[in-house]
Amino acid sequence: MNNFDDYSSEKGNDYSGYQMMRMWFPEKEEADKQEHMTTELSDEEFEELKNHLNGCMPLGSMILDLWDENVRFEENLTADWYMEAAFGTAESLTDCADKLEKFFIDQIERLSLDYNQHGEEELFHDLIKDEARQFVKNWRKNIYSLFLKMDVSKKKSG
Repeated sequence: MNNFDDYSSEKGNDYSGYQMMRMWFPEKEEADKQEHMTTELSDEEFEELKNHLNGCMPLGSMILDLWDENVRFEENLTADWYMEAAFGTAESLTDCADKLEKFFIDQIERLSLDYNQHGEEELFHDLIKDEARQFVKNWRKNIYSLFLKMDVSKKKSG
């Protein structure tokens, strides 16, 4: 099953998260549900997990512009948000994107970054909402692609 949308609707993205966790942290077999994964990991292990998953974030997204300002949303938003954004269900996409959108707008206002050059507040918020939604969706697709590569190499070596 190579189509992410079919996979996500049939198995749920948390399945790939569970399988990846088992591959990366085989001693954490009790992390059987996405919402419990982070509670089973030490701080160092969670940072290791984030290093793997951050490499899947879609480059070229306006959302990652915050990194240029040394603002790391993946460190400032909660661990629960992070795991839900990475491995959540299709139903959680909007909630994750809404939180990311709010964080992005709060930060660009705090830093006085001029992203809304046309002054159309409603259109600007719609643009950021779409960008955040696309970011989370593409991140999940990239994580799924990584999972497929891991699964294939596991089968070849096993």
